[in-house]
Amino acid sequence: MVERDNNIIDGIQGILLTRSTATELAESFFDKRPPASAASGDRNEIMQELAEFDVLKEKHDVLHEIAEAYFHFSAHILYEGGFFSNRQIHDMLLSSDQIHSRIDDSINAYELVNSAPVATNAKTVLIARNNLRSLAQEPVYLESSQLTELQMLCLRVPEAINDVMRVMGQRPFVRVENDDDKPYLQAFIRVLYVLMGNALPVIKDKDGADRSEMIALIAGILTAFYHEYLSFPSEEYLINLVKRSLSPGTQIRTAPITG
Repeated sequence: MVERDNNIIDGIQGILLTRSTATELAESFFDKRPPASAASGDRNEIMQELAEFDVLKEKHDVLHEIAEAYFHFSAHILYEGGFFSNRQIHDMLLSSDQIHSRIDDSINAYELVNSAPVATNAKTVLIARNNLRSLAQEPVYLESSQLTELQMLCLRVPEAINDVMRVMGQRPFVRVENDDDKPYLQAFIRVLYVLMGNALPVIKDKDGADRSEMIALIAGILTAFYHEYLSFPSEEYLINLVKRSLSPGTQIRTAPITG
């Protein structure tokens, strides 16, 4: 029990100290080569759906690789996109305006209990003082990868939510506002590009720097994967995101593909 609790605290601290970029996440996938996580039936279903893309027909090796990458990244993508969410964690997040408003409310509450004409319960004074102290501390700004990892931690270890709530209650936690802050989705895009670039070099090189056919193919694959989520980004948005994710000069260090 103690070891598990220590592991949870270490996990939370590690998340708060680490901000992963899309490139780092893609490289980690290739470096670690996580073991197959998809059941054969699920993998075959995905491979069958992707085989509808003409250029991928009969490309069984790359279809298998893409299916495994999908299962590796999919839960993270859905959490970072808000399709799944841990409501307790999200309810603790504040905006800058909310922080200032709550600080004002806490100051008023603290002044009220201190100026009360009758004896005030010591616990009430302590709560008011601690609440003001925690809100007045420097906020913790959470980027998408950190918010996603906190939620994934609680998904893997439900007991972790108590420690996450305690840590988030010690000072303000603010979600960084950035619509393009989707490192797991962008990491998946980069992994798809590497996998298909190895298997389909003609498509990769044919259009030169623009790579328009490959970009459209990746956007189409993303749409096929997540079509059941009605609020998933439009294909136009995905094409633009793929272009930004694969901007000229982007380098992804990969380990050799085996198997």
